[in-house]
Amino acid sequence: MDITSHMQKVARMDAVHRRLDREADFELWYWMALDAGNQAMNAALHAAGVTAEEPELASQVNDIYMRRTEAGEWERVVKRGADIIHPQMSEFDNPMPEKLQEAIDALHALESYRDPCIRLGKEVTPEIVDSCAEAYGKVLAITRDFVASEGSVS
Repeated sequence: MDITSHMQKVARMDAVHRRLDREADFELWYWMALDAGNQAMNAALHAAGVTAEEPELASQVNDIYMRRTEAGEWERVVKRGADIIHPQMSEFDNPMPEKLQEAIDALHALESYRDPCIRLGKEVTPEIVDSCAEAYGKVLAITRDFVASEGSVS
């Protein structure tokens, strides 16, 4: 995807995220934060030149992307250096700007609650909700600022 498309998704997801109740709707609230955070990170990584804007769409498997054929069907392609799905599972061929490291760390912190709270049923405490909210806010603030400062869409 390209930077503009990523940031448009961030805006839509963030709007939904803000309408949800942090506790009552935690699972949806969390998924909107995690996906919006990943979309924002992809836009920032593209703006930094760490990854490339590509027409292929990321799958749930690192380095496997889906590409539309001329016949309109989807085919799998293996490639590196495009959209990421999880920053800790991605290897980058280009150097990471220091400005983005705090956002990546915050995205890691946010993602650290996925398995215990979403998949394994750990009790979601107010502290967990606050931690997720703080991490999400950092990811969005840093990546939006970075994309805007690189002269791209905000």
